[in-house]
Amino acid sequence: DVMTTPNHRERQLMQYLHGGEWVKGAALPSSAKVFSNLLSKGWSEKRGTGNELAYRMTDSGLTAMKARGRIYH
Repeated sequence: DVMTTPNHRERQLMQYLHGGEWVKGAALPSSAKVFSNLLSKGWSEKRGTGNELAYRMTDSGLTAMKARGRIYH
């Protein structure tokens, strides 16, 4: 099964999450479609609702980022 590598927009958003900790949704760029893509690919997960909404990258998300080579800061 071939792993898809993140596109530019996905990679930009994943930069905010690559620490592996939960990040509040309010602290992230508003990119509902990109978040939806990350969630559907299993590269991120979310918890909470409203002001408590938070996201973090999954292990498979970290693997997808590393598959591209290096993580850019």
